[in-house]
Amino acid sequence: MPLRDSLAKHEDSEKDLMTVLKDSNRDELFESLPIMIIIDYKWQAYTRGFFIEQFKKFLCFISLFIVSLGLQQQARENLAY
Repeated sequence: MPLRDSLAKHEDSEKDLMTVLKDSNRDELFESLPIMIIIDYKWQAYTRGFFIEQFKKFLCFISLFIVSLGLQQQARENLAY
């Protein structure tokens, strides 16, 4: 079993599974069903929410930026008259 071999060969037994996977250069580890289930769970539980929050912040920033550009343009037009 490739995952068991990778875990056994790892020097530091205190490292968790995700650290071992991150440090591994073996792509076949990610093809096993248990690892795919763990990654899907971690994505749903943690990472997905993080990216949704970042996207909300981006939308807020871009909206305010567009509004500020519109206000600046309006101010320039008012000064021109």
